[in-house]
Amino acid sequence: MVSRANFKVIAFLFISFYSKGQDICQALPSNAVSGSFEISGNINSGCSPLQIDLVDNSGGINVKYEFYYNGQKPADLKKNGNDDLANVYFTSTNTRTYTILQYGEKNGKPMYACKNVTVFPNNKPKFSYSICSSALEIVIPQTPENNFDSYKINWGSGNPEVTILANQLPYSASKPVNYPSQIKVEGVYTTKSNVSCGATSTTTIQKLDPVNFPNGYNPPFDPNIDEIVNNGAKQLTLKIKGSEDGQGYNLNMRKLTGVYPSNAFMTNVIPGSLNITLPDSEQVYCFYLTRMSGCGSFEESSEVCNLIQETPKINPGNVSLQWSTYPNANRDYTFQPALHTFNKKIEIEKDINGTKTFVTLQGNVSNYLDQVECVANLKYRIKVTTEGLLWGYQYKNVSYAEWEYIDATKIIAPAISRLQASADDKNKIVLEFENRTTWNTPVTKYFVYEITNNVATLKDSVLTPGKLNFIDKDASAQTFCFKINYKDQCGILSELSPEACSIHLTQANNNNLKWTTANPFANNTLDQLLLESKIDLQDIFGNEIALPIGTYIYMPNYDIFTNKAFFRLKASSNSANLISYSNFIEVPLQYKLIFPNIFTPNSDGLNDEFYPLGSIDQIKEYKLKIYDRWGALLFETNNTNQKWSGKNKLGKDYSTGTYFATIEYLNEKMERIKISKPFYLLNDI
Repeated sequence: MVSRANFKVIAFLFISFYSKGQDICQALPSNAVSGSFEISGNINSGCSPLQIDLVDNSGGINVKYEFYYNGQKPADLKKNGNDDLANVYFTSTNTRTYTILQYGEKNGKPMYACKNVTVFPNNKPKFSYSICSSALEIVIPQTPENNFDSYKINWGSGNPEVTILANQLPYSASKPVNYPSQIKVEGVYTTKSNVSCGATSTTTIQKLDPVNFPNGYNPPFDPNIDEIVNNGAKQLTLKIKGSEDGQGYNLNMRKLTGVYPSNAFMTNVIPGSLNITLPDSEQVYCFYLTRMSGCGSFEESSEVCNLIQETPKINPGNVSLQWSTYPNANRDYTFQPALHTFNKKIEIEKDINGTKTFVTLQGNVSNYLDQVECVANLKYRIKVTTEGLLWGYQYKNVSYAEWEYIDATKIIAPAISRLQASADDKNKIVLEFENRTTWNTPVTKYFVYEITNNVATLKDSVLTPGKLNFIDKDASAQTFCFKINYKDQCGILSELSPEACSIHLTQANNNNLKWTTANPFANNTLDQLLLESKIDLQDIFGNEIALPIGTYIYMPNYDIFTNKAFFRLKASSNSANLISYSNFIEVPLQYKLIFPNIFTPNSDGLNDEFYPLGSIDQIKEYKLKIYDRWGALLFETNNTNQKWSGKNKLGKDYSTGTYFATIEYLNEKMERIKISKPFYLLNDI
């Protein structure tokens, strides 16, 4: 249990958490009897901290006390309440009356008694003063702190003490003094029992002479704009220090590039926080205060200017900051003021998730490049501090720019541009990409999106750039389009890349070839388009034919093919050194046989046998016959693999001349076809 000697009631913490019912002090409960206690010395009021002792005269048992009774019901009173009656303290910063409740039992019934005690605050009065060469001005403002009933002012220097009543505030007066002079201002609370409270402020004032103040004067109420904060949208907040004379100061304003006009921007400006609206949010403005004191001295403050900070520019790995320039001198004097010095410090205030750091810059700079690994949850503001002497008076001003937040959700890294879509030799989609951006924050993942009807659907993610094989996508079925973006280690996403689409090749009417208009190289140009072909699936694509860029249909020459033709497109981006292939298609041809026009059975390894070319292995019921010019049958076979050597049955060469061949077969429609064609046999080469 806490000792009563250490028990204090703090007024601003005085909050009742009990439910209120009938006030026991106003009317006793029907079954209760009256108790009795006294406050030693019959005290009913006093100055904070007020210490009292209680005397129990009730004759009851289990006697307890509630020192700050606030109308609680009997059931809500603590059973283990206070029972120590010595050294009870009450403290308050405002005049307050407390109710002390005694409760217990007497003759088997509940017992209650109440007394009130009023506590007056004991704070010091708020006042200011101004120093003239042989006089002194004292000002007592009308403020919430000054809630005394009266004030006593002792000017010193033989001046009589003056009493000022509360209804005379605000008060301002000047009297001649001899320096150094000691002044005393006392606040007085007066009660019915004639108790007065109030602490006394005593101050010794020196004459403002450089001999007494080698480092400059620093009167506590000298006018100064301690701080200026740019709140954005033309709004500024100025924190002003100075005299509380009630008449206030003139606030003078100029553009940074201009001079102060003869008329003040605002008048009757009193110390404290002042919000003003600027004419132009894009202009820098400067301010200073002036006043003629009651004792005849002209007072003026140093100059302070607002700061305009531009929106930070996000670069890979750094943030670029820029702000308005700040003057290198105090005011627009055409001469150097006496006892004048000027020092300026520029700082970058950086806040990362609530943790603030400061960077002090050298020189009169207006830009800064902050190297940062991540820019998420980061904000900046510029701070300029100026201090020195003006007419021998010390000053210090701080100017803050508006906080500039960096919203990671609004930061977008640049898109990759080296992306190509292609088909492999099995007509499966292959996607290949590289990251050649200048965004040097490490990338943690790449995301692959398939684009259908301008809608991006996430299909895959990979840790590193490279080649992606989509075995589930048949390039011969349609065009497939893709985009890619990435996320860096700070959680920042890039833009989606330009679209890269596979070229889809198909056979149109009349055996024309046609293909889609898609660009397989994303942001790079398609510089060359070639049609490649082969006769057999096992062959290698070749026989390249250049096609004009911008054409999307072509009729190839089918005469070089006999049974089947295979085609694909080869697209190139020369500037990016990229190659993409379309799907390949198979074009089945009608059965076709071709006879050589000349035949040279001279055993030189070239054209030594006669046989038809073309769809020879596809036909049925094949019959080949060779005749001389007189119609004599020289050779006959039903075997498609048997060829005529140009020799008779004895192995002797037939002579040079014209011969005739006939072939009969069934085509793919089971139609019987008969072909007869002359050819020339040449034996003497």
